[in-house]
Amino acid sequence: MDTDDLSQEAYRAIMIESEILIMDIKLLDKIKKISIIALVSDDDLMDKLVLKGGNAINLIFNLSSRASIDIEFKLITKQEYGKRNSNINELRRNA
Repeated sequence: MDTDDLSQEAYRAIMIESEILIMDIKLLDKIKKISIIALVSDDDLMDKLVLKGGNAINLIFNLSSRASIDIEFKLITKQEYGKRNSNINELRRNA
C-alpha cells in the first residue's frame, strides 16, 4: 500500500466518522426537542418550568451553535410566574 492509498483510506475513515458525528448530533437534537415538548406538555409542569441556557436561546433565536447537550429548566412558584409574566408584558408594552 503506497502513500496515496493510505491517504485515501484515511480520508474515507475521517468522512465516515464525520457522518456518524452528524447523525449523533441530529439524534441528540431530536431527543432534546422531544424531551422539551414532553415536559412543557404536562399540565402540572407547564406553568412551573422555565427553560434556560443554550437550548432556550436556540429555541427562540435558532442559534444552534449556542445549544448545549443538557436541558436546563428552573422550577418556579406561582408568585415568580406572575412576576415574570408582568415583567414580560411590561417589556412588550415598552418595545
